[in-house]
Amino acid sequence: MYEDVFRELIHLFKYKRSDYLDNFLAEFLIRKILENDDFKNTDFIVPVPMHWFDKFRRGYNQAELLALRIGKIIGKPILSDGLIKYKRIPSQTTLSMQKRIKNVKGAFKLKNSKILEGRKILLIDDVFTTGATLNECSKTLRFAKVKQINALTLACVCRV
Repeated sequence: MYEDVFRELIHLFKYKRSDYLDNFLAEFLIRKILENDDFKNTDFIVPVPMHWFDKFRRGYNQAELLALRIGKIIGKPILSDGLIKYKRIPSQTTLSMQKRIKNVKGAFKLKNSKILEGRKILLIDDVFTTGATLNECSKTLRFAKVKQINALTLACVCRV
């Protein structure tokens, strides 16, 4: 769930230059990975990328910090530059589902697709709202003939 204290922590991590929270927040994802064979048996951990300018302004990519910590703990390689966000788009936070899908369409490209072919990928992001970003990342990764794509986020802003 994405509410109360956990929501505040994610907001601090994402918007208030609180990158020191990466270790604490990554522990939640590590527990889920260790409970799930599909997550454990991944070949590469791929953080959802940010556009270079947005990363420059924020100072870091929060998904990448999580992925780096997770990879270090579980011993899996991180592929931070295999999937890139080459198209700078407006923030998704206030958009409807349809506008999010349109907004993120075509925003990602593969830098080196050969290394991904036949591999199992674990996509890492901070918050799942409509799934538009993870879906677009997955579509792009499929061009590399990835064998399996799983995704894991800190929180879900959705009804289940």
